[in-house]
Amino acid sequence: MRSLRIAPNYLFAPRRRTACRRLCIHLPDVRCARVSASYTAIIQGEIAQAQQVRVLQVNFKKQVQAWKDILLRGKDDAALSKYETEFHSLGAQVQTSCASLSNRINDQQARVGLENFQQQHQLLGAHYDAALANYRKARDFAQADAAVKGKDRAPTDSLDQVVDRLSSLAESVPAAEAARLQHEQTILIAVLVCCGWRWASGAWFSPARWASGWATAFTLSA
Repeated sequence: MRSLRIAPNYLFAPRRRTACRRLCIHLPDVRCARVSASYTAIIQGEIAQAQQVRVLQVNFKKQVQAWKDILLRGKDDAALSKYETEFHSLGAQVQTSCASLSNRINDQQARVGLENFQQQHQLLGAHYDAALANYRKARDFAQADAAVKGKDRAPTDSLDQVVDRLSSLAESVPAAEAARLQHEQTILIAVLVCCGWRWASGAWFSPARWASGWATAFTLSA
């Protein structure tokens, strides 16, 4: 009878050691893969969006500068055509960037701010076009400048707020991820130490306790 009681321990021991080896080998890979996927999402998320909205901000400022070039240097038809083409090209880039970014920004405050800027930019474009039509006829610098003076202030402020918001979110990500990574490392070390101790001491437990241990490890690592 004694041999029958001992036999299951010998049968289960190789399986337990094999399971422990697999846990020690594959758990680090699983955890590292999850951390890597998280960082990839961050790079493609808040950080990328902050960079893209800065590019949008630069293009908008270039468009405003192109309007000034029209008034300062567009006295002859060739120069006017050159700067007008640049002006409208930059305006189209701004609108395209707004449409693309608004579909990918998850933060509600930044998304609403960007949508406000897009609408304000469209309205500003209409004012620019009306002033430009008059400028083509009279080439009156002062009249064209007065027609749109101060009208770029509202969209500029809205876009600045979006840039500040997304930049703040992007800057807060590394600290939060560093804390989460420390948590991941703590869990990983604890599981590996536990496995190593049980393997070295031979303190293998019953199948029921084995299943309970697995459940605890994956609850902590979730």
